[in-house]
Amino acid sequence: MTRIALSEWNSGGHPASRCAAAPVVGTPTFIYLVGCQERDRIYGYSSDELFWLALKRMSNEPGEQDRTDAS
Repeated sequence: MTRIALSEWNSGGHPASRCAAAPVVGTPTFIYLVGCQERDRIYGYSSDELFWLALKRMSNEPGEQDRTDAS
């Protein structure tokens, strides 16, 4: 997980901000990138429980290597 300031993301100052991802319009926003493609996103923060459930969902998605092996 990498913390990127919204100003750095919007200005294109971070390499990840050049990936194929929808714009970030509010914070916090957590974006799951695989191979510079957005795979999932968490908007906002309502509670610890919901955040960790969403993060677990994101981390259990098949990654780029998993999809390559499955084909």
